[in-house]
Amino acid sequence: MDGWTLRRLARELDDALRGARIDRVYQPGERDLVLAVRSAHLGARRLYVSAHQQFARVHFLADERPDNPATPPMFCVLLRKHIEGGASSASHSRDGIGCLKWQLKHWTTSATGARTR
Repeated sequence: MDGWTLRRLARELDDALRGARIDRVYQPGERDLVLAVRSAHLGARRLYVSAHQQFARVHFLADERPDNPATPPMFCVLLRKHIEGGASSASHSRDGIGCLKWQLKHWTTSATGARTR
């Protein structure tokens, strides 16, 4: 994927996902993730992220649901612990670097019930 395409993808994801909340994380394959996201303008959608060496991609799934293992891999468990409940705040790419950066903010609830970032 070239830099122009990656920048365009980052802009589209930023527009679609800004403020979206991550409800659930799934890992159907070794290099694949499916994130169940929800927002006011998107509704509930599933974002497919693949880090395959030749076929890397990010897109929304229509109605298909990839098969998930009976027991989630440890990486999936780690992501669930740290990013579920988080909200998307920005998506961008840097010139000349073939990576997409997705920033999340996570709300925590204190013992008094106050929500903080």
